[in-house]
Amino acid sequence: MKCSNCNQEIPDSAKFCSHCGTPVPRVTLVSPRGSDSAPLMSNGQLFGVLGVVSGIIGIFVLAIVFSPAAIILGILALNKRNNLGWAGIIIGGIGVLITGIAFLVALAE
Repeated sequence: MKCSNCNQEIPDSAKFCSHCGTPVPRVTLVSPRGSDSAPLMSNGQLFGVLGVVSGIIGIFVLAIVFSPAAIILGILALNKRNNLGWAGIIIGGIGVLITGIAFLVALAE
């Protein structure tokens, strides 16, 4: 690193320039939103969104895994006072229902 006053090379860990004695300014990294800002999502919102997404994936892809996960995440969201949890529970329930019907149809054949 170079001194801003005399342009002499100084170590990165130096607090003062060893040639001219100028204090080396410290750069502190700050998050773009600042340290006192609120998080993007609360836990309840996160659980609710994950529950809905898991439920939708469960209906179309792998219901035996994602639909129960959607129900569990929906319950967690409701425990955090987020009503989006109801959507996760309902969509997850639909996925479980579709899986059950498909299983019964497969057994009947």
